Amino acid sequence: MLDAVWSGGRLFTKEHLIKNTGKGANVPPTILWAALQDREWTGKPHITDLLKGPRQKYLEITNDYSVTVDSVIKSLYGKAMHGIFDSSPNDDCWTEVEIDYLDVLMRFDAIYYHNNGELTLCDNKILGSYAIAKYLGLKKEYTPALDEYGNQQIYKTGQKKGQTVMTSRLTRDPDPADQYDFHLQLNAYRVAMNDILANRIGLYPQFKNIAGMEVSHLKLFIIPRDGNLREAISRGIDEPFYYLDVPVMADELVREEITTRRDTLLHALETEEMPRLCTPREAWDGNKCVSYCPVSNVCKAHGDNTYLT
Repeated sequence: MLDAVWSGGRLFTKEHLIKNTGKGANVPPTILWAALQDREWTGKPHITDLLKGPRQKYLEITNDYSVTVDSVIKSLYGKAMHGIFDSSPNDDCWTEVEIDYLDVLMRFDAIYYHNNGELTLCDNKILGSYAIAKYLGLKKEYTPALDEYGNQQIYKTGQKKGQTVMTSRLTRDPDPADQYDFHLQLNAYRVAMNDILANRIGLYPQFKNIAGMEVSHLKLFIIPRDGNLREAISRGIDEPFYYLDVPVMADELVREEITTRRDTLLHALETEEMPRLCTPREAWDGNKCVSYCPVSNVCKAHGDNTYLT
């Protein structure tokens, strides 16, 4: 479990902050305290736990670990924004919805009822421009620059003298693998809500006015965390927000994926057996292992992660 945070070259625990010993940190004590807040393991995984590789979540549950304040400061934006999202304009909008489906805990941002009788489920995210560009499939494509006569331009001076002048343009070609986790997450919410509306409305009376209906539309509302910065614009992220449709996945595929991930994690915890390595997608082709995973040192000690040699 998360038990300490590094700040200003020092390690701080909750006990330090309770005793008012946050001196030497490079952020206020309130930020340290927020960084140390982690969802307590209750025996049931949250859907976002299952979007991680099973080994990462297993090691987070079974080991004390620390993080740097730099690594979590950006996630605090999202936590703060939930206070804004948690408001309903009328009785036909439900926000911060918490449900339990297939022994998996879920919490999503909103369901909207429309006058045409349809239900839309929306989840809000604050992401860096790199993650958004990856989700949208935005990539730079380089081609030779041409002059007014259609001839390739050549550098005439400088270090690149004699080389072809290249020009770049952004293309959009989304890779389903880069969208899969978000799509699975929202579809898990959809399948769970439809089961509640059809069969378990007695456990969730707040939805009695829409009992028997089905969620038919999924939306993802994304705010760029680094919007308007040069790096974001260079990646093609030049809008203040993105309000995107998410495709509906087959119900059985969603249930199978959820239960498989759930069972893999729970089996590892029950048997105390190290689960499989994260897949290249889960490990971001090793980038998460090397630079972002908070339990990479424990995983490295196990000796089988080729990304951590």
